[in-house]
Amino acid sequence: GVGFLEQRRPFVARTFGEVVITTVLTKTPLEVIISSMLITAFVFVMYDEEVLARVNEILLPIIVIPVLVIALSSLQSARLDNFLPVFDGNWGGLLKSMYTTSTSYLGFEMMAIFFAKAELSDKRMSGSLVGIAIPSFIYVLIVVSGISVFGVEEMQLLAWPTLELVKTTEVPGLILERLESAFLGVWVAAVFTSVGNMYFATAIVARQAFKLRTHRWIAVCLLPIIYWLSLIPPNIQKLFEFQKWSGQIGIILAFVVPALLLLISLLRKQR
Repeated sequence: GVGFLEQRRPFVARTFGEVVITTVLTKTPLEVIISSMLITAFVFVMYDEEVLARVNEILLPIIVIPVLVIALSSLQSARLDNFLPVFDGNWGGLLKSMYTTSTSYLGFEMMAIFFAKAELSDKRMSGSLVGIAIPSFIYVLIVVSGISVFGVEEMQLLAWPTLELVKTTEVPGLILERLESAFLGVWVAAVFTSVGNMYFATAIVARQAFKLRTHRWIAVCLLPIIYWLSLIPPNIQKLFEFQKWSGQIGIILAFVVPALLLLISLLRKQR
């Protein structure tokens, strides 16, 4: 689990840096963008589970509501004929794409880290399902909006489809002429929570594995390692290949490890 988290987090920070220097801060070095995000996440990780939970709770509506508004507003440029023909495709390719896109839902296993400090209650399961349902609904909405606006052929040529979708959205009254700048502000919060939570989970797992008293020194040691890993891909194409590779490993770990733990618990005749 530590190895998987260590692979995913640097690529999130690197992707964030690539988008920022491409769209807004074109003259800012990539290393400055990545280090700024990692240092901010490092300060975040220095606190305990309760502080992290509160910060995630505060940032949730700040992230979700603007994304929903942007996705729904982009439908004003939608064309329903971009979805045609329906059910006329390669079913084998569909199943393969389902496996590939399922890596976008990784990260749910971090809830196990927070559940260790939570009270035993039936609300934990319902809260977990709601937490997984929110990004699932947003993902589906963004994909539907992107296909309806650009079409399948054009979507394949876009490096950052969601950002291009934001550029096509017009705010009534031209209150915001460059909506992508506001969207990047929301995305900063989303990347911050992703990087911070993964950073914290890795430090906690390492602390338990080595039976240490605190995770803070582990976080200090992980910071330069994460920074170095984020700079390994030489370009965006290699970055996408690294993300695909780490996502496949994550899928295996996310489902095989819990299955093994369940099997062990059954053999030990424990609940």
